[in-house]
Formats: sequence, C-alpha cells, structure tokens
Amino acid sequence: GHDLTKNEIACFISHREVWKECVESGTKFVVLEDDASVVRDGFDISCLKILIDAISPHLERDVVVRLGHGAYKNDYFRIGELCNDFSLVRYQRDPLCALAYVITPEVAQRLVSHSQKFFLPVDDYMWNGNESGCRVFDISPVYFSTPLENNPSTIGSRKKNKQSLLFKIKREIYRAIYLNRLRKNEKKIMQGMVE
Repeated sequence: GHDLTKNEIACFISHREVWKECVESGTKFVVLEDDASVVRDGFDISCLKILIDAISPHLERDVVVRLGHGAYKNDYFRIGELCNDFSLVRYQRDPLCALAYVITPEVAQRLVSHSQKFFLPVDDYMWNGNESGCRVFDISPVYFSTPLENNPSTIGSRKKNKQSLLFKIKREIYRAIYLNRLRKNEKKIMQGMVE
C-alpha cells in the first residue's frame, strides 16, 4: 500500500550483500542486525554454537532459521525439538523481523537471484517465499531480540501519504492477489512439513 522508505531499501540491500558474501564463502552464516541482543542471562557464544549445530540438520536447500524477532507470539506449529528447551517452529503469521537468522549458501543464492528487484521489506520478502521459494522457520523461545527501551528503529517513519480512491482500489486488488499467493505458498509449506 506504500513505497518502501529509503531506510527499508538500504536495509534490504545490506542483507542482500551479506547473502552474496555467504554464497561466495560457501559456508553457512549467522546474520545479526546491529541491535540484536541475547535474550537469556548466562547464554554465550558456546551456547549459540550448540544451538546452531542442532539447527544445521534442518537447513535444507530452501530453509532459513530465524533466531529471534521483535514480536513475542505463540501461534506456531512445532516442527521438532532442538537442544536445551529450544524447538524449531513455523509461525502461523510472520512475527516480522530479520534481526537474526542462520542461512546456507544455497538459500542465500536463491534469495539473491530472486531479489534483483524487490518491493517488500526484507523480512516480508524472506517470510512469504513467493518470489524465492524459501521457507522461514523460527526457534522458540527466541535467542535474540531487540531491547524494548531506548531502541528507536533505524527504518524510520512508515507514515503513509494520503491516497486517492483509485489508488486504494488498485491497492486492494493487488493485495488480494498477493494474499492469495501467500496462502497457497503457506499451504505448500505446511504440506511439506507434514510429509
């Protein structure tokens, strides 16, 4: 319903550059945005390594595993147990965020190839999978989050300009088409998890 802000575009390009580095390196990456904070006391890099090792068998050719996000939600399907009390899950609705995730070179290549042009923020693009064919799974509970206090978003204001009636009608038609594609993709993802 509105154009991406300059900061949303810059954020997407930053992630895209990291995906390219992942492809060039030929090794999986843990991608962390600058405001990612470990949620739990007592967890350190060795705990993260154990978690990454537990996640690795689930990193199929089309899977990104998110290690944290900003919205605490409980509406998910449990895919499997990982380590300690962490589970691999698929949220019913995107909790929105590209704060922290594990990505393989194969998935990074798919994301790069399908994002030469983009119209969504990076977290929406990764989640919906319509363009790339990728799936995003999460861990629960989250390992990383953003501090809730004194942490203004660098994305900036998403205030929308006033729109004409014709624009609103066109937007709703495109949104209906987009949401239909998203539902079909989600159904395919859920079927793949059951099989």
